Amino acid sequence: MTPAEVTDIFMTHLDVDHISGLLTGGEATYPNAVLHISGVEFDAWMHDMDREPEYVALAKRVARVYGERIKTFEYGDEVVPGITPRAARGHTFGHTRYDIDSKGVGMTIVGDLIHVAAIQMRWTDYCTIYDAHPTMAAAAREAVLADAAEHGRIFAGMHIKEIGRIERDPVRGYRFVSPR
Repeated sequence: MTPAEVTDIFMTHLDVDHISGLLTGGEATYPNAVLHISGVEFDAWMHDMDREPEYVALAKRVARVYGERIKTFEYGDEVVPGITPRAARGHTFGHTRYDIDSKGVGMTIVGDLIHVAAIQMRWTDYCTIYDAHPTMAAAAREAVLADAAEHGRIFAGMHIKEIGRIERDPVRGYRFVSPR
């Protein structure tokens, strides 16, 4: 697949490590792609995000280049068949997780909700310095892990080295189990 063949990109948030690849030489890396982003997240970065100025400037450049191909959504709206964004706020104010459902199988992609799985799955209230709103991030992490454990969804994240299912750990928190 070439970059020109990519039609949809689902953004969990607009931090620099998640958007830097969207531009090449100041132009859209994916010239035909629609960027899907939470309206809350997009508005925060465009108007009042309290992040490093160069990161905010990059988010604004991406917004200018992709222009009308940025589609914002409300949490819970199915953005394309089988993909539903849900609030996972805290890492950034509009951070999003995606629930993907197809043929009776569900998967949850959590973006940066978890940075250090070995710690944050056992102690969901532990946050990293990257979480802009630690209390919100901890609450979202606990809620999303509880939901994944209850519903047996496959689980993945950008800073998680494995993909699997989540179950409650009998001692503390949660743990990964085989995706089968």
